[in-house]
Amino acid sequence: MDATHVRRVLAAAVAEAAAVLWPRACAGCGASDAAVCGACRAALAGPLVRERLGGLPLVAAAHYEGAARAIVRAAKEHGGGAEAAALAAGLARALDAATGADGAVVVRVPSSREGLRRRGFDPVRLVLRRAGVAAPALRRVGREGTQKGRAAGERLAAARGSLAVPAPLARRLRGREVVVVDDVVTTGATALEAVRALRAAGARPVAIAAVARARRTGVVTLASAQGDHVA
Repeated sequence: MDATHVRRVLAAAVAEAAAVLWPRACAGCGASDAAVCGACRAALAGPLVRERLGGLPLVAAAHYEGAARAIVRAAKEHGGGAEAAALAAGLARALDAATGADGAVVVRVPSSREGLRRRGFDPVRLVLRRAGVAAPALRRVGREGTQKGRAAGERLAAARGSLAVPAPLARRLRGREVVVVDDVVTTGATALEAVRALRAAGARPVAIAAVARARRTGVVTLASAQGDHVA
């Protein structure tokens, strides 16, 4: 019996013992013996959600509901590896569709300062790393307030001016095509603020990609933020 086989046997034994001592439950549905079960992984592997937001294509792996919502929330609160891996697989599909054959620079929306302090990690960065994608982040500026409980217009007003492109990144992105990545797009206020900041820095946003997209109950547009039409 070689050393590799011994390690595999020991790892399986440890995993079996851990399952007895600390039973796992699926983050998506609560089923036992899997951090994310096959059925819930499939919820992130169905048809992509495709829309247009602020004149740009928006591509998400799933709607923000059911198993997808539960897995996103678990990953954001606990940073679980299995949850992040399931979300990463979905985000990778959305990114492939959003970047196209020619590719584009992927830039992520950063976690809020309060969220980063509370969690100790950035969920979007975690998921992107599990997807094997290195994506620089925009920078939070000014005062921040929670977006929870706000209507679409209120979210847009609160997001306006809250993101900027760091100078070294701006130099790299000037004239380049860029895909904006966030974990969940709700009204679209944060994603559109990212688009505004990138355009102000001379970049060319071409699409928005996300793990999940909330059902459209109140949608904001870049035109309403800037007072003009976006083609």
